[in-house]
Amino acid sequence: MEPGERDALSVRERLFHDWVRECLICALLFTSLYLLCHVVIARFKKHADFTTVHDDEDATVNRIALWMCTFTLAVSLGAVLLLPFSIISNEVLLSFPQNYYIQWLNGSLVHGMGVVLEMP
Repeated sequence: MEPGERDALSVRERLFHDWVRECLICALLFTSLYLLCHVVIARFKKHADFTTVHDDEDATVNRIALWMCTFTLAVSLGAVLLLPFSIISNEVLLSFPQNYYIQWLNGSLVHGMGVVLEMP
């Protein structure tokens, strides 16, 4: 293998690892937001709404409504938190540019989270 091929391979590997890292962080963030929103909605929803189910169709409708409300609350909460997260991450990167543990935090990650949260 020639040196030029190794350099191209290392660039492709780095791009792949960056993409995987961004996908994992975005998935973990959205999963944690979804779970948090589910707990909040389930806590504030009346307990009678869970127990007064007349048949399976009502139970299915209640579950789908809960999932939809949880999903929309998680997306909206993520969109609201995107600006403070980007500001704080930018300040941390400017304060500690050579820190090994902060290098995972970059503009591409923040942009990727913005794309995930702006789903149609």
